[in-house]
Amino acid sequence: MPSFQTLLRTVLIMPSKFQSQRRLFSRATLSSSQEPTTIKRPGRKRPHGKPVQLTSFNEECLTMRRKKQTAVSGSIISAESTKDKVKSIRATVPSPGIQLNPKGRAKVTDESIKSLECFPLFASCLPGLEPILYEEITSLGFEPEMPSKQTKRKGNRANARKNNILTPARAHTGAGGISFTVDSVESIMKCHLHLGTSTHILLRCGDPFKARGMEELRRKVSKMLFWKQYMSRFDGDKEGMSTLNIRVSASKSRLYHTGGIAERVEQGIYASLGIDDKGKIDTDELNAKDDHRTVNLVVRVKDDFVQISVDTSANPLHRRGYRLQGAKSPLREDLAYAFLRGSGWGSGDDRLFHLLDPMCGSGTIAIEGAAIAAGLPPGRLRPEPLNGSSLANGALWKHLISNAEGKVRDVGMCAFGSDRDKGAISACNSNAERAGVSDLIQFKACALKSTPWLSPKQKAPDKILIATNPPFGLRSSTNRDVYPLYKALADCYRNVQTDAAALSIIAHNVDLLRKSMAGEDSEVLFSTKHGGLSVAAMQCVNWV
Repeated sequence: MPSFQTLLRTVLIMPSKFQSQRRLFSRATLSSSQEPTTIKRPGRKRPHGKPVQLTSFNEECLTMRRKKQTAVSGSIISAESTKDKVKSIRATVPSPGIQLNPKGRAKVTDESIKSLECFPLFASCLPGLEPILYEEITSLGFEPEMPSKQTKRKGNRANARKNNILTPARAHTGAGGISFTVDSVESIMKCHLHLGTSTHILLRCGDPFKARGMEELRRKVSKMLFWKQYMSRFDGDKEGMSTLNIRVSASKSRLYHTGGIAERVEQGIYASLGIDDKGKIDTDELNAKDDHRTVNLVVRVKDDFVQISVDTSANPLHRRGYRLQGAKSPLREDLAYAFLRGSGWGSGDDRLFHLLDPMCGSGTIAIEGAAIAAGLPPGRLRPEPLNGSSLANGALWKHLISNAEGKVRDVGMCAFGSDRDKGAISACNSNAERAGVSDLIQFKACALKSTPWLSPKQKAPDKILIATNPPFGLRSSTNRDVYPLYKALADCYRNVQTDAAALSIIAHNVDLLRKSMAGEDSEVLFSTKHGGLSVAAMQCVNWV
């Protein structure tokens, strides 16, 4: 008689043996029959209520194959037949300059390399200046693209809530720039010449692609056709090749080593151009020469997606080329340009005919204002863009500058600047002469209350804009309390002898500026960053 343990072991093992025999029987049945039979396992159901089905190995393969099929016009067509259809379509309607190899893939010819039909651009700017840049781009006849994420800053959001409307220009606030597309090299050069708020104009090398490894990054970069289209052509001579200057930023990605990313991108570009590691260009040797050409690349890696762009200018666009002598804590040219544009200067408003900066420093606001009033383009003194590429055209750049200078308006003496530092006034005169607006500005070394247009004894001209960038009390000023300075500016504005005047100030402490402007109808034009500090531009007017 078997023991109790033997009976217990038999009861526990027999169900598993029966289940294994049932699986073997089902597989034999499915393999022998023409139509696969489905055996339902009782007691186990999927979340949606359908019972789990036991299928054979052949049926699993058939299911995996069906997943790879493509649905076209409501019918199921295999992937192989879809490839044949694509090949036939490509063969019947070929693209200009593109041929097909025996495998049905596009083959690049010399004609397709030379033809660039459109140029996707991204004009970057300081955060908060996107609405002003938007107006500049639309004035040139280009249509900006709407941002994917609408990030709005506090000051501009308050103004939008006050007006109860969110304009397309306000929708770009916080995006760091505006994307748009042009159709010619001449349009790119026009952007370099006329955009005064932009800091960089980036040419997109293609759509963002996913890369989670260094070798994958190098391989995908080497397959991009952009390098053969954009880089200067060379005939096996190193001196005909441009130098690559790659800037990398990485965040939230598996590729985080910026040096390794730059190296793989450089290797991929050389592989695309047919240059091996032995034929790699010696950058130090080219930098020693005066006539070398450099292509600046910007690589941005975020969330494992890589976006490669070409900086079409050698230096940032806010470096106009005239301010070689500066004062303490100078204001950037692009910020001064946006400050005046946001204040209504040069926008066709017939109420603003004269500009005054009682704390001019190096004269940036006065020089930019005189250039805007005369119609001089901001980039007239800059070198030609697209240097080091096959798209560079120095003759076209000079032609655009000459045409723009031929449309200069005769506005006479329209700007006045003053500062108590005589050295700053000397720098202002030198900068204005280099900018070509010395006949439109008058500078004088005097105190704030002794400024001619702010003195109660002298009548100021009508339709005047008082725009200035006073010290913040953090960097150049020894006195941390700037409230007396703001109060003095407000008093001078209230006592100005004119019927129409506007006061615009760039300040770090907005609450302190509002306190000094008590009783005046003021508004925040924009908020941005300057010198690592959060600043805001405020304006108040004395007309209805």
